[in-house]
Amino acid sequence: MLDRRDAANPARPEATLTSAGGSTVARLRLTRGTPFYEPFSRLTYLESREARLDLKPGTYRIVVSMYGGAARQRYVMAIGEAERFGAGEVPYVFGAIDRIRHQRI
Repeated sequence: MLDRRDAANPARPEATLTSAGGSTVARLRLTRGTPFYEPFSRLTYLESREARLDLKPGTYRIVVSMYGGAARQRYVMAIGEAERFGAGEVPYVFGAIDRIRHQRI
């Protein structure tokens, strides 16, 4: 997901996944991003379509680089299907839920 404030910047993040042996398993680029409001961060992102990779157990490496420009970008990469919060984050989560319910975002 790319921070929407950077939408005019031509650079886009690209994630390359390689196996332990160094061969490229997948290359994912943010293309044709669609707006997505994330209520906990209170930011709007441009998100790429979801990619699902069925990987064998093992060790992999992810490298994120920019293509299409030299400028820096604000981006978020999410891995997994479920968000889980630790005990220290619980007060923030309850506060965010309250802000969302009362539209104080």
